[in-house]
Amino acid sequence: MWAPGFERVAPERVAEIVAAGEMAVARVDGKLGGSVRIRRLDEETGFFGLLAVHPADQGTGVGRELVRFAEELSRERGATAMELRLLVPREGADGHKERLHAWYSRLGYRRVGRADFSASHPDARSRMPLDILTYRKQLG
Repeated sequence: MWAPGFERVAPERVAEIVAAGEMAVARVDGKLGGSVRIRRLDEETGFFGLLAVHPADQGTGVGRELVRFAEELSRERGATAMELRLLVPREGADGHKERLHAWYSRLGYRRVGRADFSASHPDARSRMPLDILTYRKQLG
């Protein structure tokens, strides 16, 4: 989705997220299996993003456990709802993004919004027009 040479999240930004204590990691057999950013959007809403699972660990439950951890931590901090955002091409199908939509739906997330990515990220260099889908789940 990105123009050659463009980094979606610069290493400096990742370092800032880690320094802020917003990154959690999962280890599998002592090795990094995945990571997720967890933060608060407001008093009632937790947020997770930058969910990544090592290719060798995909399909093993690492991603599901990272999402569960993000939800539980947010719940402990007083959140009653959780949000995530999924970046998708505005036109056409993307099999990976469709699988993520189905997976998030199975986890109880429902799409509640759609916005033009370039409006909030004017400096991003994508190869195509992109939208941000917002998903939300009530935490029980």
